[in-house]
Amino acid sequence: MQKYKQCTKQNYNDEIQLLAYRRYNNVQRITFIVCLIIVLFTLIHILQTGLFLIKHFTEDENRSNMIKLDMQIWQGLVNGQSQRKIPRHIHQIWISSKNDEEMYENFRIAANACMELHSNYNYTLWTHRKILDWLKIHYSWFLPTYENYRYDMQRIDAMKYLLLFHFGGIYLDLDIKCKVQDLITSMLPLDKRDNEPDIIFHMGTEGISANTDIMTAKRFHPFFKLAVSQLKTANRWFYLYHLTIILSAGPTFLYGVYKQFPLKDIFYYVPNNVLYGKMIEGVGGGTWYGRDSLVLIRFMENKIWSMSTMTDRKQEIVPFNSIQGIASTNVQAYSNEYDDFISFEGFYVHGIYTGFKWQCVEFARRWLLLRKSCIFENVGSATDIWQELTYVERVTDGEEFPLKTYSNGSPHKPKCDSFLIYPRNEEMPYGHIAVICEVQESFIRVAEENYRFHYWSSNYARQIPMVYRNGLYYIEDYYNIYGWMEIENNHQLKPLDESNINLILKKYQKPKPIGQLKPCFILNKTLDYRKEKFLMQSNKKDICYYKADEDFFVNISNTSNELYRLFMQAVNYIIHNDEILTLFEIPNQIWFRIRRSWIDERDFDIIDPMNLRFDGKNLKLCQYKASRGLNILQSTVVQEKWAQTMNLDYSFTSSFQLHCLLIRKWKRLNIKTTIHILMDNDDQEDLETILYMKTIMTEAGIDSKLCLLSNDLYWKDSIIVDKDGEIVKIVWKSWNWETIFQDFRDRYVDNKEEKEERKSVNKEHPSLTDILLNEKIRIIEPLWKSIINHKAFFSILCTLFPNHSNISQNESLSSEDSQHISFVNRSMEEQNNDSIEEYFDSHHISQEILSEKNFEYSDEIIVSWMIHGLCSGFSIREDQNHITNANNLKTYCCII
Repeated sequence: MQKYKQCTKQNYNDEIQLLAYRRYNNVQRITFIVCLIIVLFTLIHILQTGLFLIKHFTEDENRSNMIKLDMQIWQGLVNGQSQRKIPRHIHQIWISSKNDEEMYENFRIAANACMELHSNYNYTLWTHRKILDWLKIHYSWFLPTYENYRYDMQRIDAMKYLLLFHFGGIYLDLDIKCKVQDLITSMLPLDKRDNEPDIIFHMGTEGISANTDIMTAKRFHPFFKLAVSQLKTANRWFYLYHLTIILSAGPTFLYGVYKQFPLKDIFYYVPNNVLYGKMIEGVGGGTWYGRDSLVLIRFMENKIWSMSTMTDRKQEIVPFNSIQGIASTNVQAYSNEYDDFISFEGFYVHGIYTGFKWQCVEFARRWLLLRKSCIFENVGSATDIWQELTYVERVTDGEEFPLKTYSNGSPHKPKCDSFLIYPRNEEMPYGHIAVICEVQESFIRVAEENYRFHYWSSNYARQIPMVYRNGLYYIEDYYNIYGWMEIENNHQLKPLDESNINLILKKYQKPKPIGQLKPCFILNKTLDYRKEKFLMQSNKKDICYYKADEDFFVNISNTSNELYRLFMQAVNYIIHNDEILTLFEIPNQIWFRIRRSWIDERDFDIIDPMNLRFDGKNLKLCQYKASRGLNILQSTVVQEKWAQTMNLDYSFTSSFQLHCLLIRKWKRLNIKTTIHILMDNDDQEDLETILYMKTIMTEAGIDSKLCLLSNDLYWKDSIIVDKDGEIVKIVWKSWNWETIFQDFRDRYVDNKEEKEERKSVNKEHPSLTDILLNEKIRIIEPLWKSIINHKAFFSILCTLFPNHSNISQNESLSSEDSQHISFVNRSMEEQNNDSIEEYFDSHHISQEILSEKNFEYSDEIIVSWMIHGLCSGFSIREDQNHITNANNLKTYCCII
């Protein structure tokens, strides 16, 4: 019995242990399953998050095409004068879960400062309640996303994009204090203020984030539409508080949107050193930071530092006309891009001439005017200042302030607001001048133009070592230095009061120069050089050439650059206006392509001739078609050679920079594939142009091939290849677009048998249309330029800018007025298009022809050569019969 009891007890204990073991195993199984589910869920979440991030930060061709289409629709809808400007509306947001209404005091002070400086702007402070009410009315579909955000900072970031999309204007974080009036205008360089960029950002960190503390945009812009459309998908948990904010709606989220957006040229970026400390300042931000923020920020700073050290090794070249930095609070320094380039375009501040854009002397004169209310007389070059300049003049009363010179190695220590002067050398043939803006024991800091072309890191261009040796101060730069010049009684000089420019004496406000142009003759000259004789296009022994002064070159440059900016505004207007576009004889099947070309292919604009007449006082835009071949060849090569052959006394020819600037433009395109240069069988007149441009491409390091259209190109598997089997990707052509449009009509519009899409056949030669309207081939001198080259463009330009002094009035044609020639194209009238005929009945396209009685210079046509929108030289042609026909024109050398 005892044994039985012991056995029973043992069995019971065993059962208990077994049951406990089973329970333990069940717990383990459940724990394992739960852990497995968690791991799987985490892996799935990580995988989904990873796929989202890859998609968000990767460009997609289909999405890019949709964005481009959206951009074209937007430009068409908003086209007009009002959309040249960003709406003057300031948006700020205050959302706090702790207290919806009470704002931090420093934020309130900053907001009030911005309102006071922008009394002409609309201002809205968006609170949580105001946002909810607004969303319910306008964007109810977004309300769930807004309310489902975990953190207030996500709501603030998301609303930044939505408000800028809906209203346009400028968004400012509350920890930003404004320091200048009209912040939007202040952020832009002068050349962008008439037609403002779509969006203005300031520099973020490439690969990490876009800055969102200050942003501006035009209304309903597709970029912010794209951002808003992705907020719901991005609303997810990213494992850490800080990461969740920046990736779901914050700066890194916006950087991903930026990466997706294919049209980067619509953005304008303000350098941080231009913006902070000069236009705005921080009042203490980062109030949303969490415990993980400091660790992540430290990590990002290390990444930024490593990136910045790489950037220092190869600093970005700032394009011409863009701001490099700001010195002394309000003096902007612009990039000249190349130290040997002279724009010959004058710059004026309140009517006072400061110099050529953007030379070192121009900066020194402008700095002196804005910071000291003074100016100094014109000098031949920067190095001449050292010996020839003895005083500066105050523009408000004419008082003279002497300049004192101190040679490098002087016992007198340099002071701020002095001029640093360099002598001529091989690399600086005109010397150099800089403004000393800071002096320390072992270095000085200077502000300048046309020395280096990088963005400034602070309010100065560079730092130069200074040593004190044997009782003397030496500034030790790479180049020799004459010394420095100080203004006596500098303490009496104050910054120019730009709010009261009437105080400026009229003698300092000089009109823009006109200049002189006159014909010269070499009598009874016998030419021994057959080519030079041919290029003079004359059988007479008397050789004619033209002589202009530097003021005339400046006049040409000023006028041409201004007109080109108007050209671009007119093209933008025409290209998004269906009624106007109809006048340009472009088949409507191509309208989509021409609008896409305007967006995608601005950089492929190489060279444009702008044709002007000179009446001794004014330059007037005129229109004619001329063969480019002989003109370009003469303008770049023969003028210099001919002037030397004739032993003329001159400083330079009117196109002395054209050749090197063409090479630089081709280099800037950074083309790595072969360019196919198309030739026609009947292209002998343009052969010299083609061969010359091929030489330019070779000097720019670009491979090119000459292709005879009817023999050298073939179809292969729906792709066009050359006779070597190389795929044609980029083409340069010399045909007028009108010829191509006519070829398109003949093949696809007027020809009923070929209205259906033609199928390419291997080894068959493609047509001109197949090549130049092929979506897989990029065209140098792209499709949008067909608008500028059309006769109707001049009339539209006159309509848009009716009172411009350099544009001839566009008047109706009447039989009583023989001074006007109609530019109506009769081939258009023959088309059965009532709308076109009706338009031409009431809007004659004509051009003012200046009468010889009132026009002493009526024989001369000045061809200003624009390289990517910048005047790079000019040629002189003579039209003896007053007929705009290239066959009657002679080309002559012009010396300065």
